[in-house]
Amino acid sequence: MTISESTLRLQRTFLKAVYMQISIPAIIMIVPQIVLNVLGYLYANSPEMNSLAYMFMSIHGASATLIMLYFHTPYRQFCSRIFCKKLDLLKIDVNYANTTATDNN
Repeated sequence: MTISESTLRLQRTFLKAVYMQISIPAIIMIVPQIVLNVLGYLYANSPEMNSLAYMFMSIHGASATLIMLYFHTPYRQFCSRIFCKKLDLLKIDVNYANTTATDNN
């Protein structure tokens, strides 16, 4: 069984998007945990650092959504269609008459 080039390309694109959708929120969750563990090991943790770390970790949901909308083409096209329709209502079309000056002597 063989796979066509377009199917293979689509699968690779989809897998890249899935990898990004998994890895970026995971990094957003792991990095603050590592920092908090190192600071706890060094007895240097503070309430400010804890608050910053938890604030940073709380954006993983929003980042996963934005990554999904950016990397998955069907989602991106659907959302751009929705938002572009709303933005089209705000556009003002101006038509300029195409006039040329001619000398009829």
